[in-house]
Amino acid sequence: MPRFVLALAAACSLAHAHAECAPVEILDPVRNSTIHSARPDIRWGRLSGVKAYRVQIESRVPEGQVLERIDARVGDTRFVPPRPLTDRRAAVKLLVTADCPESTSIAAHPAWFFIDIAPKCSAVRGLSFSGESAPKAEWLRANGATRYEVEAYSMADGRLITRNETTLPSSDLPRVAAALVIAVRPRCESVVGEAAYGFLPASR
Repeated sequence: MPRFVLALAAACSLAHAHAECAPVEILDPVRNSTIHSARPDIRWGRLSGVKAYRVQIESRVPEGQVLERIDARVGDTRFVPPRPLTDRRAAVKLLVTADCPESTSIAAHPAWFFIDIAPKCSAVRGLSFSGESAPKAEWLRANGATRYEVEAYSMADGRLITRNETTLPSSDLPRVAAALVIAVRPRCESVVGEAAYGFLPASR
């Protein structure tokens, strides 16, 4: 057989192999989406004639350390990670190819989707004030809150008068001859919730 025919056959075979190892179309999760499950149901389009797929997953703290790496071979067009990919937030690389000797590496690929299962931090409710000579703010505990940030601003010019943190659902306030706006923000570990605001009249 002429050499050029052998070379052509080899080139075709190599091209076919690369085509088989090319990434498949991911159907779910959608690229660049944010999901709220640590073990997402990953689905992709079927390739004709392919009986097994290689699934590569790498989750990491956004711009930080790697949390989980998974390299699995499956005979279906869906895969659920056997372990949680994060316990809070993660950027996740995902690559699915036909299972072949020269599968593409996930290393150079960007994040495919993001996970956010960090606890929500609800605003406090029932903010009220008591005491004239020693004013005090009180509120109902927010679910999941580990501490609260309390800030007092001048009603006249918006200047910050005082700021403190407390683990209690109450806080002493400064006694000043000016009306104040009081802001109370819950913190749930590293998550900061929305502030609740109240108006404290000037002390007499």
